[in-house]
This record gives sequence, structure tokens and C-alpha cells, in this order.
Amino acid sequence: MKPIQFPLFLIPLLPLLGAAISLIFGRRMRRQSVHLVAVGAVVSACVVALIAVFGHLFGDVSLWSLRGEWLQSGATGAPRLVDTAYTWIASGGLQIRAGFLLDPLSAVMVLVVTFVGSLIHIYSCGYMASDKDYARYFGYLNLFTGSMLILVLGDNLVLTFVGWEGVGLCSYLLIGFWYEKDANASAGKKAFIVNRVGDFGFILGMLLLWATVGTLDYADLASGSPFAALLDKKWHFFYQGIDMLSGQKMYLITLQPVHLIGLSLFVGAMGKSAQIPLYVWLPDAMAGPTPVSALIHAATMVTAGVYMVARLNFIYILSPTVMLVVASFGALTALFAATIAFAQNDIKKVLAYSTVSQLGFMFTAVGVGAFGAGIFHLLTHAFFKACLFMCAGAVIHALHEEQDIREMGGLRKLLPVTHWTFLISCVAIAGLPFFSGFFSKDMIILGTAVNTFSKTDPGVLMLTPSVVKIWTYCLYGVLTLASIGTAFYMFRLYALTFLGENRTDKKVIQTLHTPSNSMRWPLIILAGGATMLGVLGLPPVLAGKGGLFFFVGTLLAAGFLLWVAFGFANQVAPHAEGEEAEPTLWIVQVPLTVIAAGLVFLGAWSRWPLLLGKSIPADYINTWLAQSIPGQAGITVKAGFAHQLNVPPYITVSHSWEWLFMSIATVGAILGVGSALLIYRRGPSQAIGSLVASMGWLYRLIYDKFRIDELYACLILRPITWLAWFLRKAIDEFLVDKVLVTGVSYVVYGLGWLGTQLQTGRARQYLAAVLVGLGVMIFLVVRPTSTMTVKVQGASVYVRAGKLSDKVIGVSHGKLRTKVGVDCNGDGKITPDERAATPTAWVRCNFHEPGKKKIRMIVDDSRFGTRSETTRIVTISKERR
Repeated sequence: MKPIQFPLFLIPLLPLLGAAISLIFGRRMRRQSVHLVAVGAVVSACVVALIAVFGHLFGDVSLWSLRGEWLQSGATGAPRLVDTAYTWIASGGLQIRAGFLLDPLSAVMVLVVTFVGSLIHIYSCGYMASDKDYARYFGYLNLFTGSMLILVLGDNLVLTFVGWEGVGLCSYLLIGFWYEKDANASAGKKAFIVNRVGDFGFILGMLLLWATVGTLDYADLASGSPFAALLDKKWHFFYQGIDMLSGQKMYLITLQPVHLIGLSLFVGAMGKSAQIPLYVWLPDAMAGPTPVSALIHAATMVTAGVYMVARLNFIYILSPTVMLVVASFGALTALFAATIAFAQNDIKKVLAYSTVSQLGFMFTAVGVGAFGAGIFHLLTHAFFKACLFMCAGAVIHALHEEQDIREMGGLRKLLPVTHWTFLISCVAIAGLPFFSGFFSKDMIILGTAVNTFSKTDPGVLMLTPSVVKIWTYCLYGVLTLASIGTAFYMFRLYALTFLGENRTDKKVIQTLHTPSNSMRWPLIILAGGATMLGVLGLPPVLAGKGGLFFFVGTLLAAGFLLWVAFGFANQVAPHAEGEEAEPTLWIVQVPLTVIAAGLVFLGAWSRWPLLLGKSIPADYINTWLAQSIPGQAGITVKAGFAHQLNVPPYITVSHSWEWLFMSIATVGAILGVGSALLIYRRGPSQAIGSLVASMGWLYRLIYDKFRIDELYACLILRPITWLAWFLRKAIDEFLVDKVLVTGVSYVVYGLGWLGTQLQTGRARQYLAAVLVGLGVMIFLVVRPTSTMTVKVQGASVYVRAGKLSDKVIGVSHGKLRTKVGVDCNGDGKITPDERAATPTAWVRCNFHEPGKKKIRMIVDDSRFGTRSETTRIVTISKERR
């Protein structure tokens, strides 16, 4: 079956047009017009995306209907909608189209970007209402969204890279949006520069891929035809010699192109998705407005690296070694960032390190081959992390820009909507049953565990099977610790912000800025998604006949939501009058009741077919993505190439293992949540202070974020600064300014001054200059010049001056004007025997020992009182003697 044409260009074009209007005409537009254009552009893009995916519901073709036809026909590859505008780059055999591609993978990303992005735009209308650069902010926000849509919709790596660089530029503009403060401007520059380091790897990977297979088009790469080139070609480095037995050339390093391509592209992903060691820009990105943080962390930039690895899964599955590297960096980042989050007191910094940690989970998933699990966690993370950041923004806005959680507490009474949406998102990210994060994080940990027990041939991985098994056991353990840590630091954040007694200044409380409706409703919608989206990844053990357990779990989760809705009713205390007063509790109770009812309905649907006679399918996200990326857990390859790599194409796991790892994850999450609430439910206390003091240097090290920024400053920034100082002083100021610029001006000035001294208009000076010049010319013409002529006869050497002109020498009339002498013994003196009778006569030098001899000829000119010398080295051999 052929792909279907669809005007996909409208999806990125609409936000880009909104950006152009806001940035060009925004200063002359009313604020209502600005956010109407900006929000309308992204919402319109979301509508077009929904039509492209689900348009068959209205009678039109869509990706959903095309996928059904694709499956029925047994067509290979993935169903896709395409839109090719024109040939963008044509050079020799290189043909790059300006085209867009919508398949099951990019559909998930497009819906996330446009839907969550729309909610963030709506939220921004209230959050940025008083900002003087309102139009510029929305212009940048639209540009950011449009660039991300180009990234996920591009049908080739080059167009993806255009969006990749676009979101990098927009991150610089938005992080440094309030550039009046040096810290904000520096944070924007830091994000831009660190991402350029990663982008070098992306560019290198693209060039290597083109050099190997000759195409950068996703459809061509996924077809399987380039796989042989990626596997069969070998690049050799550092020639060592030839093997005497086999006659083969030996090299220190021999690599397949797929290894270098995968590693290079992963370096690009490390920069964009903030993995060790290129994560340092993301925590500083909190300098921008909070909605920007939500957009960067949840729906756009930081997910680009995970998407790129998943999109190029057909390359990574050919190199399990590189996949193991990806998984290792992801697991290390997950635990490292979670550890730092334990000691942070800035509400946005805690969430920032949480994002770095959750991205580590996603990279571990794609690294062990569980690509579907990585994309599923990306989807659920977009909802609960956007909600968390926007709740943090509502708190900061209400407390007049206060961000220190030690100065908060008790806000559940004052900000009920913000409180319960924040709590639901905390439950989701902590992995408590049966919220979305529980299912996506469990799928990742299960994928890592399944890979642990897989058998891997040593010819595939550059490690022995026993080492691989131990390594992947460690990956599972690290992820489990990071998951427990996530539950702990998120509920520490929740407790210090919303529980206990209020520690905020009374003047701030009296003038509390409650969030407007444009800020509240996006939080409610995102909290609903954080609650129910997990059903898309329902484990097989909880679906069908096993759905009774899931149904009971949804009843418990619904009961928790209703307790949140009605349990705080008698604690809410209105604090202001008029428009600033918190609305009645219906805005809390009605949405929570609806979400609870929906959750119970989904639980019942999983057990009994309540709609269309079908129950909720198990693991639907992997089923949806299966045609774009393999959904099995573990390192996998396409079946047609399994025999080349000695790896089974599918790795399965029993229900007993599902129960085991689900139970371990649940116990860990409860342990983290319970310990955090037990310690911090009353806010900072003397016991906590004593505990921190007992940790000493370890706590200070964690609080200082392991001083990684200081380490980079010492190893990288300081040497570069010194080099820049030297280049400025030596090259710019001395060589360029003083020598090339000022020096040239002095030379020109000197020549001009000399010309003024010579061109005086006085005849006597001109005549004197002519006579001097004539004298110099005569001297140069008649001054004797000669070459030495040497003949060796036995132990004797005959020397005379050669090519001396008679008229120059002046031998006419018997007058000798030039004298020629030869210093034979090298003592610097000319004896009478060494003086030539005439300028052209031979002088004989006798030697008694063989060897190299230095002979010097001296010509004296009595007319000018000058002397010239010529030296020659001659060899006297024994034979000649």
C-alpha cells in the first residue's frame, strides 16, 4: 500500500505564522489580539493534527483508518501520511526533500506537542498578563512549538535537524527572556553553548550515515536495504602491521559504521535531552518564565533526543553495544539527578532535576530495546511534568515570586486547585498505582529486567555474556533506586509546599495572587491525563481476565481522588475579597469527581466489555507503535536480520515476572512516599536539621550539585578563558592592532615623510642624489665578484678565482688592482706561497692527511678597500693520496 497525501505542512506552519505576526506586529496589537493569535495558532495546529490522526471519525481518511487497512493487507513498513512540498537540496546524488511524515510514532509526538503546548499557551495568558513584553513572549513560544513540530514531522534527518536547531535557538531566547538580569542571560547562553557541543555529534552522525548508506530519508533507512552496508563495512584506525599467519592487515581499532553513527547521534541526544555529562544547562533553564520551563521539560525540547533514538531504532538495534552505552548513561543520569534533587530548596530546581532523572529512565528504556516503553513514559511524563511546573508557577505567582520551599507550607488551604493537581501529578510521577506514571515506569523497569535474563551472543556485544548479565542487573538496581528516590524527593517537595503550617510572610499572604481561570483549567486537564493515560500501557496481566485486579485498583484510586476533593472542604479559608477570592469548592470537587468516575469506568472496561463489545486492549501503546518501532522489551532486531546478529527477534516474559516487578516497584514507591511524608509533613524541623548536620560534607556536596559546574569551570571554562585572553592580547591587540594596523600606518607615514625630504624642489639636492646613486651603481658594477674553481690531484688541491672579468680585474698595462689569496690550513692568514701571482693564477695547497678540508679564498680590491670571501669543503681520500 502507498502512503496517503495529507496537508501536514499546516501543522508546523500555523504556529510559525503566529510567531511571525506576534513578533512583527505584536507591539501595535492589543493583548487580547496577541494571545488570540498565539493561542489560536497552536490550537488550530492541534485540530489539524487530530484530524490527521482521527479524521475518519468525520468521514475522511486518517492515520487511524489507514493503519487498519495496512494491517488487513499485511503491508510491510509503517502506515503513514506524507506531504512533500519540493526538493530542497539537490547536489549530485544527494536529494533532500522538504517533506513531512506522520506515522504512529510521530503521531504520538505531534499530539503531545500540540495538545500540551496549547494548554501551556492558555496558561501563559494568565501567568504573563502583566509582562511588558507580552507579544515577544508569545512570538517565541509559537516559534518554539513550530520548530518542535518540524523536528517530529520531518521525513529525513536533515529536516529533523532544522527543527533540532530551531528549538535550540528558541530555548536561548526564552530562557534568557528576562535578559535584564545577568543570571538569566547567562543561563540562556549556557543552554545554547552546551547544546552546540551535542549538535556537533548529531552533524557527525549524519555525515557518517550519508557516507555509509547514501541516504538520510527515514523511509529508505527503515526499508532494510542500508543494513548490509552498516554491518559489512569496517573502518580501521591505527595500522599495526601484517599478521604473519593469515597475511591480513592488523589495526589497533576496527569499528563498524553503525557503532560510530549510533554513538555520534547519541551525543546529540545527550545535549538536547540533558544526559550526563551535558545535563548542566537544564537546571539553569529555570531562569525563564515558568510556562517556558513546562514547555521545554514536558512537550518539546528535552524529549527530542529520546524521539530521535526511537525514530532511528533500526540503526540502534544493529549495534547492541551502543544500546548498552545508551542504557548505561540513562540509568546513571536517572540516579545522579534524583540524588541532587534530594537537597534542593528551589521549587523549580527540584522539578528540573526530576526531569533530568525521568529522561534517564526514557534513555534506559530505548537502550535496552524497550522503545515503546520509552515513548510511553515520554507521553505520561509530558502530562504530569507540565502539570507540576504549571502548579509551581501558580505557587510562585501567588507568593510574589517566592521560590524557596522552606518559606512556603500550608498552601493546601489557600490554593486548593493547585494543591490537588500538584498532588495527583506527584502520585503519578512517584509511580503509585494506578496512575499513569505507575504503568510507564513499570514498563521501563520490566524491560530492563527482561533484558537482564536474555542470552546475548559475545559476537554481538563487545562484552562476554556474564559481564552483560551483571551489567544489566546493575541497570535494574540503579533504576529501582532512582524510582524510590523520585517518590521521596517529590513528596518532600509536596509536603514542604502544601502541608504543615504556613511559613510565608503575612504581608504576602494578605496580598496573595490567586491563579486565574486560564491558569486553573489547564492544570485540571493535565491532572486528568496524569491520572488516566496509564491505561494505554495496561500490562497484559491486568487486562482481560486479569482485569479484576485493575478494576479494584481503580476503585481505590478513585476513592483517593474523592478524598482529596472532599477531605479538604473544611480546611479551605478564603483570604481575599472580590475578584481575587478563591472560587467555591465546586471547581475542585466536580473535576475530581469526573476524573474518579472516568477511572472507575476504565477499570470496569478492562474487565467487562462496556463499549463496542471489546475490553480495553493490553499494552495498546506498543501495539500502536509496533509498525514504527519494535515494542518488545529487551535488545531486539528485525526478524530478517536476527540470524546475522545471533540475537532472538523477540524476548517475552511470563505473568509471574510481571507481578514480581510490579510489586517491587509498588513497594519502593510506597516506601519513598511514606518516608518523605513522615519526615517533612510538619515542615522543616530540628530533627531534620540534626540529620543534615550529621551528614556533613556529603550533604554539602549534594546540595552543591556535586560541584559539577565548578569542575567544568576549572577544566573547560578557565583554560578557554586564558586562551581567549592570550589570543586577545597577542593576536588582536599586538599583531592585528599594533603590527598590521598601526604598524602599516607608521610605515606609510614614514615613506611619506621620506618622500617629503627627497622632493624639496632644490636642484643641488637632486644633483647630489644623482651623484650618490651613480657612485653606488659604479661600485656595484666594478666591485669584483668571483667563484672558486677547485681541482683535486692526489694530495694536492689547486684553487683559483673563476669568472673574473679582465676589465673588472684591471690586468691591462700590467697594473694589478685585485689580489687573490687562498687560506689552505684554515689559520686565517695568507702566506706568500698562498698568494696568487695574478688574479687568475692557480694556488696549490698540499695536504698530508686524508679527510675533509676547508679552503677559503679571499679577494682584495685595492680600489675600494673591500674584501670578499668564498669557502669550499673538499675531501682528500686515501686512494687519491
